Amino acid sequence: MKKLVIYVLSLSLLLPVLSGCEDFLTLPGQTLIDESTYPLKPADVDELLTGTYAALIRGMYEFRNGETHYMFLSELLSDDCTGGGGRNDINPQATNHLLVTERNYFDYFWQWNYAGIARALTVMDALENNFAPGDEIRTIKEAEARFLRALFYFDLVRTLENVPILEAIPSSVAEATEVPDQVHPDEIYKLLATDLLFAYQNLPNTPFSTPANGKATKWAAASYIARAFLFYTGFYNKPDLPRDGGSITKQEVIAMLEDVINNSNHELVPDFRALWPYTNKLTKPDYPYVANENVTWVEDGFNPEHVFVIKCAPDVSWNWGSMSNIYCMSYGPRGSTTMRDIRSIFPFGRGWGFGPVSTRLWDEWENDEPDDMRRQATIWRWDLEAMDPITLEPDPSKYEWGCENQVEETGLWRKKIAPYRAWGKLGVSRLENNSTANLWNVWESDPAAWNMTRDNWEMGSGSDIILFRYADVLLMHSE
Repeated sequence: MKKLVIYVLSLSLLLPVLSGCEDFLTLPGQTLIDESTYPLKPADVDELLTGTYAALIRGMYEFRNGETHYMFLSELLSDDCTGGGGRNDINPQATNHLLVTERNYFDYFWQWNYAGIARALTVMDALENNFAPGDEIRTIKEAEARFLRALFYFDLVRTLENVPILEAIPSSVAEATEVPDQVHPDEIYKLLATDLLFAYQNLPNTPFSTPANGKATKWAAASYIARAFLFYTGFYNKPDLPRDGGSITKQEVIAMLEDVINNSNHELVPDFRALWPYTNKLTKPDYPYVANENVTWVEDGFNPEHVFVIKCAPDVSWNWGSMSNIYCMSYGPRGSTTMRDIRSIFPFGRGWGFGPVSTRLWDEWENDEPDDMRRQATIWRWDLEAMDPITLEPDPSKYEWGCENQVEETGLWRKKIAPYRAWGKLGVSRLENNSTANLWNVWESDPAAWNMTRDNWEMGSGSDIILFRYADVLLMHSE
């Protein structure tokens, strides 16, 4: 109370002085940002672009509220998995059965894709207002913004088909409340193809080098043109992909893919298992499947197969600044330390149990390609890899079914996208201390990986989210 009285008295003493200082009161804000002070330089545009890239992961980070991100939907809508999750996770289970659970099921997906589109438009407006036409920086930054805008529209049109085109940033609250009319998918594909072509033609012709920063490249733009072409022409039975002033033909797409193949410096890694984080130096020694194999994870930023990724880093809090790979949590097996001996499913960390792999996928794969090492490199199978928690020797009887109300369980879990653990939390080897107290929740928590202060099973994974691999380029070219 005394402090409040002092503050009120102090303010009353100042009021006569302030009221007589008109010049002081009319000075422009010295710390606030508005259109007159921002953006005025390349660094400002970079900040705006960073926010646009961030919308890629924000839409994925918050998909737990609706499980409607395109990557997640496309997995669950396929025949390769069940919905999974816990007893109350009705959204992924409904998606797997081609159902929706509520009218506003796609709200968050809609919100973050249009937020990304709006941010891209903000970048383009800033470039137009502050950089001369033909300026090299302006052209490159515009190419990045248009590349990102195309990705947001591509996810929208593939998921919802008829969606509006946002022509400009609303200039008032009234404008912001007006929803543009939905347009025919042809118009969306025309816009995104034009954007991607601009990016392909104007981003630097720079071969892949390390460390890569996850930004848009000429090669990523060409790859997405091919992906859009294949989807559009295949789904709508059209010969070409529309663009402003014409179309993109099959031969043009082939030429772009060959440009990527011949000039991008992207290439396949020698061992398929090196793509996935379970071969990292901290996890691999205690994982029998690869412990004695001459293979080591090709770290993010150094992987020549990564044509385009969402950059991530470990984080430990549920806040709006998080850029961790929460997506991988979806596919980790369910079960806390009280519900499952987590040592028996090493190297997996705890997850939410979505998308258990279909037994049919394993069986058909084994029948068609019995010697394909990619099958077990991609899929963890309970009767091959469940382990005795003490000896870590294979023991299928140690696999616990139905942990933490897991439903639609198959005993098959994906390895490509998953949280991974490592031994050594107490500073000693597993052989010296085999208790769960010696097991990191995520391998990134080990000081030899990242300088993290905590070990969070939900927010600690930091591997990049791979949107486009060079293998996809080669596959598209063969088609």
